[in-house]
Amino acid sequence: MKLKQSTVINRPAAQVWRLLGDGFGDAATWASSIDASWSVGEPLLAGAPARGRECHVAVPGADRLVEELEHYDEADMTLTYVVAAGMQRLTRTVRNTWSVAPLDSHRAELTILPSVEFAPAGHLVAPLLMAYLRSMGRRNAADFKEYVETGCPSERKRRQATGRADLSAAATANAGFTVACGAALTLASSWWATQLGRPPQAMLVALGTALLAYATVVAGAAGRGLGERSGRILATLDAAWVVGSIAVLGIFGSGFSAAGVAATAITAVVVGIFGIAQWRAAKAIRSLEIGHAPALERRMPVRSPQR
Repeated sequence: MKLKQSTVINRPAAQVWRLLGDGFGDAATWASSIDASWSVGEPLLAGAPARGRECHVAVPGADRLVEELEHYDEADMTLTYVVAAGMQRLTRTVRNTWSVAPLDSHRAELTILPSVEFAPAGHLVAPLLMAYLRSMGRRNAADFKEYVETGCPSERKRRQATGRADLSAAATANAGFTVACGAALTLASSWWATQLGRPPQAMLVALGTALLAYATVVAGAAGRGLGERSGRILATLDAAWVVGSIAVLGIFGSGFSAAGVAATAITAVVVGIFGIAQWRAAKAIRSLEIGHAPALERRMPVRSPQR
């Protein structure tokens, strides 16, 4: 099944091709459908910048895609890549051809021609997947056109980056609060045991140590950059903490001191606030990807992993 997208770009064809071909591994610079991308492997085709690229995308079931070039023609300004890894559950083959054709000395036509061969399981969701690919093709064409014509990422790409910045900020603050809680339980376990119904002190130390380890993982992930799926996972874990805290207060709260009840309740409230912030940021990222984002004005540079 094939889907064709064409758009006119108000720049010379050679300039369009240079950004498309030479910049094959840098698609995350302009594509709002891609969180991060980089070139992989030595080129197997004459003139190609690399063997292919790896893309991290916010697509359910296909967070990481490896795309290998199977055709690269500088003279004809055409390239074709096939998805070598990342979409095997729903498809047998996914390939995409991008070509640039000069219209005059100042304009060029960009054509995107993806084709999909579905796996048996993919036929069940084929209409939805094709609709998504059609929408993504339109967005990619519009993003690339704006990037080539203006030299800057599209507003959608900039706003999407802002959503990730908000998510990373919320996750970083969450990690900081978790460190404080973990340190308090670990360093003052004997005092907290008297406030929390005298559970085994070793259990509080273990919980505190686990919280410190969790905070380290979250802070590291936030530093590298988080996507929509990661934000929802963190929010879900925070919700689980809130539900667990309510259960603990309901079952064991009668044995807690006033300070123990207050500390458990306040911690649950703060964690819940972080969870809501992370969920909203993740939702904002997702809404931008499907084209229904609220206006966001701040900007964050696009993260590019080391090659």
